[in-house]
Amino acid sequence: MNEYVTLGRVGGGGFGEVVRALHIPTGDIVALKKVRVAQEIPQGIFREIQALKRLQGHRNVVELKEVFASGSSICMTMELADMDLKSFLEECGALPEETTKYISFQIACGLHFCHTSGVLHRDLKPSNILIWKHSGKVKIADFGLARAGWTVASTEKKLSHQVATRWYRSPELLLGSKCYDGAVDMWALGVIILEMIQGAVVFPGENDIEQFYRIAQQLGSPSDEIFRDLPDAGKIEFPSFEPLTFQMYDTSSELSVVVSSLIQYDPKKRPNSEKIVSNPCFICHPLPQFLF
Repeated sequence: MNEYVTLGRVGGGGFGEVVRALHIPTGDIVALKKVRVAQEIPQGIFREIQALKRLQGHRNVVELKEVFASGSSICMTMELADMDLKSFLEECGALPEETTKYISFQIACGLHFCHTSGVLHRDLKPSNILIWKHSGKVKIADFGLARAGWTVASTEKKLSHQVATRWYRSPELLLGSKCYDGAVDMWALGVIILEMIQGAVVFPGENDIEQFYRIAQQLGSPSDEIFRDLPDAGKIEFPSFEPLTFQMYDTSSELSVVVSSLIQYDPKKRPNSEKIVSNPCFICHPLPQFLF
């Protein structure tokens, strides 16, 4: 810590805090994440360090600069962004289509790199997407719930379903699935894109049951065969809902097709990250362009 001067608090939570700091030897202003350690090191810090070490060097993943111990804390220094996507949306509201395309494509590229590098993010949400307003950089951050060492072949291995922030949690996770893949991140990407289009949280459930209820109100009641084998499938019973049309720029546009393909019940039918980054919607009018 002797090489750093704290300049102010950026944020925090149960893990500790993130501060803005000056790295004296280089003169760089960085984000310094300090994680408190009590009896044992939290699992989330291991997950984040392991994932970020795999993912260094990509323009759409936050850069981990250094890891060191300081007193009763483990510290990670990372590049400092202007804001996250959550704050950006609070400031700007619903985004124009070209800006939504721009940010969506950057997230998808970062997610594609994660998946091809064997990392499931498992907590993709606007507050974990970093934005540099003046340069237009967009990067995925906060890998505390990430699963490194994942491969398509390991889909049958049981994983924790207690991942992802509720509003961005896929239906199969809400119903207790422990065998899942990158489709959980693709669902979250779809919800984030729709949130940029609408300028508001799409499925703001207060608990898991209400969360699934809100999804069913929009997508219609799920067919039994999709979720019948999941642990909690028989615990929830809702009225019969008819599917509704998403509120988008143009329901026939290429971007609306992308969103609808991502926000669907069957994880096997959601396109993977490779298909999203190569989707023609990102080279169609209006072309992706940052707001500033």
